[in-house]
Amino acid sequence: MGHKPSSLHVGHMSYDIDYNDEANCDELAADGFTHEGTRRIGIRPTLHPDYEREVLLHDALHACVDVTRLGLSYKAEERIVDHLTGPLLDLIRRNPELIRFLQQ
Repeated sequence: MGHKPSSLHVGHMSYDIDYNDEANCDELAADGFTHEGTRRIGIRPTLHPDYEREVLLHDALHACVDVTRLGLSYKAEERIVDHLTGPLLDLIRRNPELIRFLQQ
């Protein structure tokens, strides 16, 4: 399996990823977070690898929303991201030909 990415690029913005951010995750009562101002994603270090991937995708989707400047409320954004994370992760995992095609 591949190595963990240390950053991600969404549109014109880059986000650093910190997989050892227990303190901020505890403070936010979350397993991960996206901070638009610092362009940083924090992931709780004690997550199971499968769940860690889901949390990272969830927060990558928050980064996508940040880039679009849709101006959604936190509640609306969280609802959309929550509903898209599972199906999108499944689509990525079960359709490698699609992913290769999209990367061309």
